[in-house]
Formats: sequence, structure tokens, C-alpha cells
Amino acid sequence: MAEVRKVAVIGTGTMGPGMGAVLARAGIETALYDVSAEALERAKAGAELAATVLDRLEAPEEGGGTLRFELELASALEGAEFVLEAVPEKLELKQEVYPQFEQHVAPDAILASNTSGIPITKIASVVEHPERVVGMHWSNPPHLIPMIEVIPGEQTSQKTVDATSVLVRRFGYHPVVEREVAGFVENRILYAILRECLDLVDRGIIDPEGLDLNVRWGIGYKLAVIGPMELLDMAGLDIYNAVGSYLNQDLSTSGEVSSTIRDLIEKGRLGMKTGGGIYDYTPEQIEQLRGQRAGKLVAGRQALEQLPPSTARETAAQASACPARAYVKVWLLDNGSIVIEHTQLMWNVPGPQVRIPVYSVLVEHDDGLFLFDTGIDYDHIERVLPFELPEQTEEQTIPAQLRACGFELGDVTAVVNSHLHIDHVGGNQLFKGTGVRHVLHEKELAQGRNHEPFEFFGYSDKSWDYEGANFHTVSGDHELAKGITLYETPGHTVGHYSALLDGDRPLLFAMDVSYTAAALEKGIQPGFHHTPVDGVRSIARVKELASERGAEIFFSHDMDAWRGYKHAPEHYEV
Repeated sequence: MAEVRKVAVIGTGTMGPGMGAVLARAGIETALYDVSAEALERAKAGAELAATVLDRLEAPEEGGGTLRFELELASALEGAEFVLEAVPEKLELKQEVYPQFEQHVAPDAILASNTSGIPITKIASVVEHPERVVGMHWSNPPHLIPMIEVIPGEQTSQKTVDATSVLVRRFGYHPVVEREVAGFVENRILYAILRECLDLVDRGIIDPEGLDLNVRWGIGYKLAVIGPMELLDMAGLDIYNAVGSYLNQDLSTSGEVSSTIRDLIEKGRLGMKTGGGIYDYTPEQIEQLRGQRAGKLVAGRQALEQLPPSTARETAAQASACPARAYVKVWLLDNGSIVIEHTQLMWNVPGPQVRIPVYSVLVEHDDGLFLFDTGIDYDHIERVLPFELPEQTEEQTIPAQLRACGFELGDVTAVVNSHLHIDHVGGNQLFKGTGVRHVLHEKELAQGRNHEPFEFFGYSDKSWDYEGANFHTVSGDHELAKGITLYETPGHTVGHYSALLDGDRPLLFAMDVSYTAAALEKGIQPGFHHTPVDGVRSIARVKELASERGAEIFFSHDMDAWRGYKHAPEHYEV
């Protein structure tokens, strides 16, 4: 999916204003919708307050973000590529609004729910395209808690999950992908803690004030720094086993709500909103407490963000969100298109012929200007494979595309070939006499020069092997420059590479591991391949890399995806 530029938040409530403020600050055009004009007025004030808190946090701010407030659903959804539903927690209400969403948004727009526990599969059961419905559960207050649960339903596609995770990382939060379970992970843990706390109060073991003090400083302070699984390792699994073997039998397993809570509800004491619940509050105290608690959460988050990561996953998340890295700008250079059989697009899957895009990737980095692949040589395709019906204008040649970005052939530091097939090397010969480095896998160079008979057409353009070519062969996973890594993904060819550009917004170019998003999702490799077993492994590796790094995957020959990408001279910043 292309970069999300427009989001509609449906329902203001408690969390809508904070979510809207976060999204707008990330450079996203955001619409906030509610059926009530009064609720929208409250939302405006809430969004302004959330924006002030984000200023105090010194949260990164991208240009172009806006926040508007809408009373008409169609206006809110107009042009939205991502819909974030936050209507009240009633399944029937959610099932009523999702079909309405589908009437107003594009077929590939993602429909996400901020539900705190309703199964995503049930919400998605009423829509035409359940594969695009996903849980996106924010924690309250959403402008302060930088963790979001991403929950796929039974029919949610991996593409939807990945795109949602990419969006979350874009505004500096941590996506946590979970399997669907009632209440989701965060609330299950919270309610297990609350059940035991209330049981202890009900039984007179401790009073509410003592319990709050105990938990806040006894385990709350500790768990903010050391997660439960880390705590187990730190304390010793043998210790946990010894204590748990007798203590677990004595913990509350009640399926009923605490009598303390039921009694207070019967008396009309619902908490702060009624001036009293477990504790009593004056209006002045409520205002004061809210301010104090927000201030403590801001200070706590700032302090935690200064600490070094404590796990490998947190290291990866921090590196993705706030990496120390070189400056990176990325252009996609349009090199034209060709026509292939559907069984080449997706191995053994019949269908009509398909016109596919051919493009190169230009990366401006502090260490140089890198060009990944060089597209087709129109004359070669016309002469040797005329049935591929090549299309390439003068403006789609490598020199013209470079000039559109402000560069000439001689400015390129290195040409990096993912592999040596005809649609990836057509422009290599243009660099003859420039001294440019040609970076590729050592096995690919050998295979390109001495390929198998069945690989003839794939390797038929030998112009890349020009006299004086400065080949720089590598093997294994290879760091090309800071934040730019080549990952071995063989199968399509023996020495195939995919490329990860890491940073605030990681981009993963799968190259020819799978030609399209649909093929990757279904685990289908291209019809042309050297080693199918390796191809299957490489598909799994690309998915794993994208999930671990929160990277957006770019596909080499997906015309639908290509139309949504930015084309040179527009660019991405990583």
C-alpha cells in the first residue's frame, strides 16, 4: 500500500481528539467525525489540549498534516485511505457503520477498529472485504501512550497488518501484533490485575489507599522499566516455579465482578464522572488530578525514552523510530513496462496476460548516490522478446529519469543489481566509462555468465558485462551503507538480493521475490525461478523482515501498487 496521506477518525468520544492530534502531527490529513455537533466542539478543545501535550513531549512534527471536524460521514470519508473507527463499544453499532464505510472509500482502503475487546472477526463479518479490517487498539490517553495493539481477524490480510504497523511506526509509536483473543492482550492483563486487587480489598486484606501505593511503587514502577517476561528471567525461573506452585492456587479466579464495585454502582457512584467512586472528588480536585497525572505521564514517557532498550525487539523498535543514521532520500524511476503471461506473474496461476511496471530505485545517502537496478533496454526486448510488447518513452530512460531528479550518470556512486535478468540490467551499459561500481552477489555474476539453458531469456541481455565494467561482488547479507542493507533472498535466481532502507520510515524492496502484493500474501513466487524451495524461504524472509522492522514492502511488478507509489521527481524520505 502507498503511504497513507488521508485518515478519517469516526467517533470522537474519549480518545478521538488525541488520536486525531497524533495523526495530524505525523503529516496526515485527518478528518474527525461525530454525529453530534456538541461532541465535535468538545473534540476541538480536546485536540488542542492533546497538541499542547505533544509539544511538551517534543514529538516529531511532519509538514502537511491537518485536522478538520465533520458532521457528515461522506465528507469525513472522502479520499480516506485509512479509516479509524472509534464508535461506542457495541457490536451492533460497529456492524452498522462498517458497510457505510465501504460505500464511501476505495476498495483498498483499510478499515481499522479502536475497539478494546470486541472480536475483529465479528466486526468484519458484515463487510464485503473482510481482509482489510483490522484491530488498532490505542491506549488511553492516546497522545501519551506510544504503544498500539494491532489485531488481525480470521480473514485479515498480512498486507493490511503490515500497512497498519507501518502507519503506527510512522508517528513514532510501537505496534504490537497479536492473535485475536477476547479483550486483547493489554486489557486481559489489566483486568487480571484489577480482579486480584479488588479481591484483596473485598476481603479486607488491604484498604484502597494502601493497595494503590503498593501497586504504584511495588510493581507499577518496576514494570514500566522491566517487562513481565524480562522480570521472570531477572528473578529466576526456578524462583517463579517455587512460589507459583503454591501461590497460584490462592489467587482469585472469580468470574464475578467485585462486590465492592457492584455496591458502589448501585449507589450511583461511578467514579470521577459522578464526583465519587472508590474515592470522593470535588470538581476542583478532578481538574487538578487530571493535570497532575498528565504531567506525570509526560515526564515518565520522556524518562523512559531516554533509557537504552532492554530487549532485542525494543532495540529494533527504537532504531526504527529514532535511529542514528545518515540522510536518505529515495526516488522511484519509471523505466516503462512489459507484458508477461499470468503464470509468470504467479507460478501456475492461470489468467490473462498482464502489463507490469519496470522501475529502478535511486537512493541519495551521505555516503553516495546508489541506483538499484536499471530497468529494460527497449531495443533488446523488441529484438529478442517482442512478445513482451515493451513500452518505454524517452522520458522513461535512465538518463532522463536521473535528470528529472537533478542528477547525471556520472553522479552515481554505485549501481546495485538485485539480479541480472533483462528487466533489471538494461541501463547498466550506459555507465560504461564512468568508473561506477557494479555491486551484485558473487553467485549472480557467475550465473549470469554461465546460466542454465532454461534461463536463456532471463539472462539474454548481456550488455551489463561490458568491457571495463567495475564489478564489486558480495555474499551473504551485506551492509551497503549505514541504514542500507542487502538481504540474500535466492530462489528467483541463485544470487538474488532484496534491499532494506532503514530509518524513521523503513522501506523494503522485495525485488523479484514475489512480483505482487497478492503473490507475496499467498506465498506464490514468479513463474520463472531457479530454485523453488529457496523461493518459498525467501518469501517467508521478506515477510519476517517487514514485520520485524515495521517496513513498507515495495513490489517490483505490481501495476496496482505502482500506481499508488510516488514516482520521480517526487521522493520518499527514510
